[in-house]
Formats: sequence, structure tokens, C-alpha cells
Amino acid sequence: MCSLVLACSVLGCTLPWTAGGTNAAATMVVETVSALQTALAGTQTAQGMPIPLSPTIERPSATATASFFVTMVPEKPVVQTTALCWSGPGSAYPVISGIKAGTVVNVLGAGSKVGWLVIENPIYHDRCWIEVRNLTLDPNFTTAGLEVFNPPPTPGPKVTPVPTPTP
Repeated sequence: MCSLVLACSVLGCTLPWTAGGTNAAATMVVETVSALQTALAGTQTAQGMPIPLSPTIERPSATATASFFVTMVPEKPVVQTTALCWSGPGSAYPVISGIKAGTVVNVLGAGSKVGWLVIENPIYHDRCWIEVRNLTLDPNFTTAGLEVFNPPPTPGPKVTPVPTPTP
């Protein structure tokens, strides 16, 4: 790829100029080189490794080279199949809403019950619990550093008052 860019650059510099006008061939070469560089830059991905700020030159070991780290930011989770969002982890809790497949969600924290995340409900903008198995997670996604939510108390059985007979 680099040799192609170099060849195009050399070719563009050696093309004859037309007096008083623009050199269409040179312009095309410059545009092609620019497009190739843009395409090459778009294919580069960060790997979370140090990247030297100076050219790699053999130097004595006492000389340090400056470097920086590229940190990958995970993509937000996406609901993979239409799922229910609960007020707590599981069917013992009321359903707050359903979330359609393909919806991107904001994770607020990890549930203390394994297999559950607490997200911002995309419909009502409050928090709700969703099973991790219903989400597509970025490979770099981690719950480290997230707030851990404990489930609220489970709703008790409904007590229906029974009329008492009057004497």
C-alpha cells in the first residue's frame, strides 16, 4: 500500500505542467493519494497497546520513548430479542415495559443477582432490570466500576379484605 502511495506521489511530481492552467493529472494523483490515505486510516484499529510518539530507532536502553495508550470504549448494549424490563430481577416483580429488539440501552449498573443488569428504561426513562441473555454486549463490556443494585423487596401477596358479619 505504501509503495502504491509513493509511486503515485512520484508520478504526480514528474508530470508536465501546462502553462497558466491546472494540471489535471497531478490533481487526480493527489486526490487518489488522499483517498488511499483516508481509506488506510479507516482500517486501522486500536488494540490497547502503547503507540510510540517517535519513530522506532535503536537507542540506548537508558533513553525512554514517550508513548500513550488507546483505550477501547465499549459500544452500548443492544436488545437482541424483544424483552421485558422488570422492577426487579425476575417474574416475582411487576413488568415495567417491553423493549423491542434492536433498541440500544444505557446500563446504569449491575444487579446483585447474577445474570441481570439495571438499565435506563428507554420508554419511561426510569431504571429497570433486564436479563443479560436478552442483550448483545460488546466484547469489551465489563461491569467493573458499575454501581451494584440490590433488588427491591418482592411484592407481598394481595390481601383482599373480607367483610365481617355484623352481629
